[in-house]
Amino acid sequence: MKFLLLLVAVVGLAYGLADPGFYYKTENDYVDVDAVIADLPTLQSYADCFLERGHCTSLTESIRAILQDSVIRACDRCNLPQRERYAKFLKGLQARLPHEYIAFRQKYDPHGIYFDALEAVLQNYLPHATPNYVPYSALYYF
Repeated sequence: MKFLLLLVAVVGLAYGLADPGFYYKTENDYVDVDAVIADLPTLQSYADCFLERGHCTSLTESIRAILQDSVIRACDRCNLPQRERYAKFLKGLQARLPHEYIAFRQKYDPHGIYFDALEAVLQNYLPHATPNYVPYSALYYF
């Protein structure tokens, strides 16, 4: 009986991960985030939309619709392109508009419970993020 319950749970989990409805749906998962970050007025308009202080396009509105849940769930329903762009966006926002980054954190995690976990997950999706690298030649010294 326990085996049957375990089997049902595993199959259900596998189905849930394979289910296309599992991931968030946004208008365009392939936005050029580097271009958004590089253009300060565009970055500001994204921040204004996400902070509900300015106009949203259909794209930014579709992203804003998932932000609260993605922070709480540490982006577990984000697909790969969404995770990569989210990671880049947060780092770019923090670097270029630090006050907006703080406001973003406050809006989507006012009690400071979830955001660090989100950033820890997203750190793995930054282009420069690599695992602890040990050069092959260094292995000879041990």
